Amino acid sequence: MSNNIQNEFVQNGTTMDHDSDVSMSDIEQGLGQIRVFETDNEIVVTHYVSARERFFSEYSKFAVKTAQSTVEMCRVIYEAKESLDKSEYASFLKDIGRKSEDSTIRKYLAIGERYDDLIAYANLLPSSWTSIYEITQIPAESFMAMVATGESMANLTGAQLKLLRGIDSSAKPSTPDSLFL
Repeated sequence: MSNNIQNEFVQNGTTMDHDSDVSMSDIEQGLGQIRVFETDNEIVVTHYVSARERFFSEYSKFAVKTAQSTVEMCRVIYEAKESLDKSEYASFLKDIGRKSEDSTIRKYLAIGERYDDLIAYANLLPSSWTSIYEITQIPAESFMAMVATGESMANLTGAQLKLLRGIDSSAKPSTPDSLFL
């Protein structure tokens, strides 16, 4: 039985011969490299990622975790407000270093109230709680249209969010009542 080995490198989506001069610095600057060993019995695939890819992957993983944690934290605050009596809720807020009139708590409550709508799409949300709050203020149709694209909402600018909310950026902002359903 022959162990006929064929080596193949794939970098940036193009096939390259094994004997080409590909250094680790080339791999680190590109999008990684896949080496495929094919024998009569099996195929072994090894993927080498660039340093940039590794850092991007780690960053993205933690950004998603941050968005998930933010939405979860806000859910807890919302549920505390809904289930505790006023004095217990005030004590809870004091325990977490906030006051009930605090605009941060108002925004946390808006996020927590939309928990069911947001948690399923945490991978698309920005890691900033203020940006997540802004997203809760857009109409449901706009939110679902953005979700349908599968694109991250992390890079939406304030002006883009205002447009999605239907606010003319040259006009004075209206009341921050949520349009998100």
